[in-house]
Amino acid sequence: MVTMLSQGMPVSSVARIVQIHEDPVWRILKHYVYEAGEQEDLSDLKVIGIDEFPVEKHHVYVTLLYSMRNSRVIHIEEGRESDVSGKFIMKHPFLDSKNIDHIAMDMSPSYISGAEQYLPDSAIVFDHFPSMKK
Repeated sequence: MVTMLSQGMPVSSVARIVQIHEDPVWRILKHYVYEAGEQEDLSDLKVIGIDEFPVEKHHVYVTLLYSMRNSRVIHIEEGRESDVSGKFIMKHPFLDSKNIDHIAMDMSPSYISGAEQYLPDSAIVFDHFPSMKK
């Protein structure tokens, strides 16, 4: 039920409906994303997007990596550090990172650093939204 509801509404709304805190909802979603990701063929992955969003007050973030071609989340990682890209590569050992042509992301220094380190053959494309970070 949680996964079905999460397809069409924010996690906070799902948590309110099923009467649990948001943290278990995120854990459930993360579990099923990883389970599906283990079975997903990423050999044709050419363009990925990286974006973060706050899940709580006090600067707690989750980073999503997603396929730009079919708008599917392919990886979820807590935080927004530079090693997010490395953790993605490590959890998908059969993915050839040289096949990823472009990475769409905001101008976050940590994401730029991570992309340059873990996906050096990919061109970075910055999204058109101005960075709110200072």
